[in-house]
Amino acid sequence: MKKRLPAQIMVIVLVLMSILSVIALSVTLTSVRDQTEKTQNSQYQTYYAVGENKLLDFQQQIGREPLMATGPFTLTGDTGNNITGGCASNANPNSMTCTFGAIDSTNFNTAKAEVLKTIITTTDSSTIADYPAPKDKDILLDIESATLPLQIQLTWVGTSTAWSFTVDKTDFTSEKAIYDNNGIFSSPAVTIYNGTCFNYSSSGNTITINIPIGCANRMFFRLRPLMKTGEQTIISMLSLGNNTIPLQRTITSTTTTESNVVAGQDSPTVVLESTYLLTTQPLGLFDYVLRTESNVLKL
Repeated sequence: MKKRLPAQIMVIVLVLMSILSVIALSVTLTSVRDQTEKTQNSQYQTYYAVGENKLLDFQQQIGREPLMATGPFTLTGDTGNNITGGCASNANPNSMTCTFGAIDSTNFNTAKAEVLKTIITTTDSSTIADYPAPKDKDILLDIESATLPLQIQLTWVGTSTAWSFTVDKTDFTSEKAIYDNNGIFSSPAVTIYNGTCFNYSSSGNTITINIPIGCANRMFFRLRPLMKTGEQTIISMLSLGNNTIPLQRTITSTTTTESNVVAGQDSPTVVLESTYLLTTQPLGLFDYVLRTESNVLKL
């Protein structure tokens, strides 16, 4: 058996040391990367928590009333943090921006020592777009203060939807109509759509509802999707013409670093958005749909 030369042994040792060095370096890099990702995830969670907290708090404070059209807007009650610069209307009178500053991130994550700010932008729109409307649920539009004549434009997606329309009046009477372009109802009820408060014209999946000047005792307009199959229909667009009655509200919270006392840390930006209807669901007494295995009947 040949003896190994010292040079061969040295080569083998160097190869083994190189392998061990690569393994050690890989483990170290993995550990550093995992720690960095953990730190970043914790930081993003903090920013998310701050933004969500301010968005929900702001939403609760302003309620569902229309935004003030002119002048600065002042929050009342305990917002949890200072408002730097206050709240003011934007160029759009149905939009406003508020800046919450000097938010101590340690209130949300004790591992961080940052001061954050959240900018809240709120916009009310008289148009509903791409809204999933649940079947057999009313969308209620308050038209009591609307400027007449009023045109309500409605378009939707698909062919499996009929519509129930109702104008509720202050004298406790109603005018109703059913639009069933696709024969969803087996025997639809007699509809009144040519009264003093209500008439409409239609073309496929587009309807124009007219509330004429003569409707002096108007109160609400209700529309309800009625389907034989499926749980919802998509409203492509629902608008009130030139009226500015708010139908939908979008609140956006943008959270960034106001001052960062930890050198070298990331300063992420987290944007959260909440969009919801500014309408309510009224009682639908004596306004039902009877569904059997093969038929849909309007009562």
